[in-house]
Amino acid sequence: MKLHRRRAFFIIITFLAVPMVSLASEPKVVSSNFRSAVSIHPFYRFVDGIRVDYQHAITRNNWIMAGTVLFYSQKTNPREVDFGYNKRLGGGLHLHHKFYPAEGFGITRVYISYGPVWQYNHLTFPEKVAGTNTNRFTIINRFGADILIGYDAFIGNQFFLEFFTGFGLRYSGFHSDATEPDLFNSGYVSPGYTGNLLLLGLKFGFAFNP
Repeated sequence: MKLHRRRAFFIIITFLAVPMVSLASEPKVVSSNFRSAVSIHPFYRFVDGIRVDYQHAITRNNWIMAGTVLFYSQKTNPREVDFGYNKRLGGGLHLHHKFYPAEGFGITRVYISYGPVWQYNHLTFPEKVAGTNTNRFTIINRFGADILIGYDAFIGNQFFLEFFTGFGLRYSGFHSDATEPDLFNSGYVSPGYTGNLLLLGLKFGFAFNP
């Protein structure tokens, strides 16, 4: 518990320090050709979800990103890779501050991003009680925070690939009528995972001027 508190403390300090550095000598204009971008995370499909991010320029170097997540899955025969649930319904929100040094988005390719994460999942699944399968439910509220470093690779004028890596923290709260409510805390991609995360991902994006 003390170790988790120390890690959480260092991440909070980092989140407070980064904006101070980024705003210290920041220009008040946007020099990039684009002020907005929309991107999709293709790998969310493997966890029964879809995530779409929208980001908008506040200044040349500083952008705000809001990522919305939707989860939905309904299966007649749940498999081990699906963590045993019959139905999954949920959503989430990722809010990030993205800092592009030097000339900003579209010119400078590397960025630093950080912010809070919230996800909600309602899962239904069978549980054996006295040798009989009984339908159970688990509601998971998961909170956390991420800090990332990424790279934008433009394909043509407006389309781009975005690669990122970093780390995060997750904490899940469970409400369930099952005898083992933490059944879905079995690994990084589990709906109710609690702990540290190593993050690695890819996005497809489209930049534009609203």
